[in-house]
Amino acid sequence: MMRNILLAGSAAALAAAAPATAQDRSWHYSATSYLWFPETKTRIQTPRGAAESELSVQDALENLDMGLMLTAQAQRDRWSVVGDLLYLDVDGSAPSPFGLLFSEVAAESKLTAISGYGFYQVWADPRHRLDLGAGLRAAKADVTLTFRAGVLPQERLRIKDDWIDPVLALRYSGQVAQGWSASVAADYGGFHIGDASEETWQVIATLGYQLNEKWSLQGGYRYLRIDQEKDGLPYRLEMSGPVIGVSMKF
Repeated sequence: MMRNILLAGSAAALAAAAPATAQDRSWHYSATSYLWFPETKTRIQTPRGAAESELSVQDALENLDMGLMLTAQAQRDRWSVVGDLLYLDVDGSAPSPFGLLFSEVAAESKLTAISGYGFYQVWADPRHRLDLGAGLRAAKADVTLTFRAGVLPQERLRIKDDWIDPVLALRYSGQVAQGWSASVAADYGGFHIGDASEETWQVIATLGYQLNEKWSLQGGYRYLRIDQEKDGLPYRLEMSGPVIGVSMKF
C-alpha cells in the first residue's frame, strides 16, 4: 500500500510540476535532534507459531526507554541531501502468546538505522514545496524474546540481523501560518533485494514553531515498519509514537 501511495504521488507531482520560484544558489544547512517515545510491536514466526509482544508508549515512559533521532540536511537550489540516524531501545513484558505453556513474554528490542537520501524539488510556490527522492537505509536489529517458565521451562529466542535497504521517498514542507511550518516525509523500500528486508516503510509528520532565525521547536509523530527474515524466521518490527525535538539552521 505504501509503495502505491509513493508511486502515485511521484507521478502526480511530476505531471503537475510547475516552474519553481527564484532559486537560491547558496548552500543551506540544518540539523534536528528528536526524542521518540514509541509503541513497539514485535512479531516473530517461531516453530511453535507466531510470538507477538506489544510495548505501549506508557511502557516506554515508565522504563525510560525511548528512541533518539538525529537528522541533518544540506540544501542548494532544487537539491537536498539528508542524513538520518535512529537509535531505539525498548523493553517490557506482555502476556504469553502460548497460553499456559509460558507465564509471560519479556521483549527487548534494539534498532539502529542510518539513512541517506537525495531529494529533488519537483514543485514549489512561495510557501510550499514537494520533493522526490531515493536513498539507502542501513539497519541493525537485536530482538530478544524471553518466555518465562510456565508448564514449560524458560526459553529465549534472539534475532541479531543487519542489512541495507534501498528506499524511495516523498517529502512535503511548507509554511502553514506566521512562525509555523509543517513537514510530512514518507519512504518505502526493501524489495527483498539481496539481504534487504522484504518490505519497509515509514511516515514522519511534524509541526514546527520558529523561535528565531536559527532555532525552532518540533513536534509530531513517526511510524516505522520492517518486515524481515533471519535464518528462516520471519519477523516484524512496528514502532509508532510521538516525537519532540529542536532544530538549528547554520
